[in-house]
Amino acid sequence: MKFFDAHAHCIKNQAGGILLGMEGEPYFEGTLTNRQVELITQTDNRFRSAYYVLSEFGQIPDERILKYHPRREKYTSEEV
Repeated sequence: MKFFDAHAHCIKNQAGGILLGMEGEPYFEGTLTNRQVELITQTDNRFRSAYYVLSEFGQIPDERILKYHPRREKYTSEEV
């Protein structure tokens, strides 16, 4: 499996790419939520969506592309 990490948490001047919600705390002004990203990518085929996983999220959704931040969400090395 190849790993890619080129994504954005908001739309600025990019022509397309992977959009990713930024859930949890702290909140950063201008960032999109998982739901906002999903709505954008349903109507704009220049973008693909990835689901941001929170550490307290119980079950991983049935998604093909997931993103997590071990330091931000405080995952242990065993969980990663």
